[in-house]
Amino acid sequence: MTYKVFYVNDLRECCYVVDCGSQKCVVIDPGMQNAGECGRIADYIRSKELEPEAILLTHAHFDHIMGVNFILRNWNIPVYMNQADERQLRKAAQYALMFGEMIEAPAVNSLKFVNDNDMLSFGDTQFKVLATPGHSEGSVCYLAGECLFCGDTLFAGSIGRTDLPGGSY
Repeated sequence: MTYKVFYVNDLRECCYVVDCGSQKCVVIDPGMQNAGECGRIADYIRSKELEPEAILLTHAHFDHIMGVNFILRNWNIPVYMNQADERQLRKAAQYALMFGEMIEAPAVNSLKFVNDNDMLSFGDTQFKVLATPGHSEGSVCYLAGECLFCGDTLFAGSIGRTDLPGGSY
């Protein structure tokens, strides 16, 4: 397993394209805000001849889901997330306005809900789901080998905000 990180949108959110082996990949937290950012992700996936199998969301705050529709328009793949954040996902466009951002509401019809300790397999890679509520009710991390994709649960020397709707210190 290898991955590439893309820093996207005004908040510098980390979007990951994870090469899972066997020419398969997943996109974690597609927060792309504009055509340029979307193009960089798509160009990378195509240049590596990867086939996206899923979107994995660590949580559903607007800055982590801005590019969901772009990915779904280009690859008809399921979106995995914890059900406790479904309301956040459905209201993401409204929450974005609170931060002065305008986003397209995610058109997600193929949600697959994950729970603590679930195992997901894509290509040759297994991801263990770790429930980490606090930044949001449904925050999760995805552990693949020694690599932890933690969204906004952890930062260098700190934790993600807990004062947003659904957060809890």
